[in-house]
Amino acid sequence: MIDWKATIAKADGDKIFAENLVHDFIKALPDDKVKITVAFEQHDIEVLRRNVHKLKGGLSFCIVPALNIAVRALEQACINLDEEKIKIYYAEVMKLMDDLLREAIAPEKP
Repeated sequence: MIDWKATIAKADGDKIFAENLVHDFIKALPDDKVKITVAFEQHDIEVLRRNVHKLKGGLSFCIVPALNIAVRALEQACINLDEEKIKIYYAEVMKLMDDLLREAIAPEKP
């Protein structure tokens, strides 16, 4: 899932720095997932949008294309107050976060 080539390029070619960025992103992911889930379950679209926006920021350094696309779509659905799309993209983001966490257990090294 992680585009290591793009992540290393984002880290100015520093492989160790890129690995540290990914490590920090993955370490924060369970907490981010809880915050997003709570906001979704409480139908607090503004808090959901803010948490998704924060996640999008982390994805600017840890390049995970599929998750980035889903997160951007979820954020836009929140901005548009489109409850149907929020449900769809929330489910997709949760699945992709789970996939990324599973990959972190048996990571592909750059």
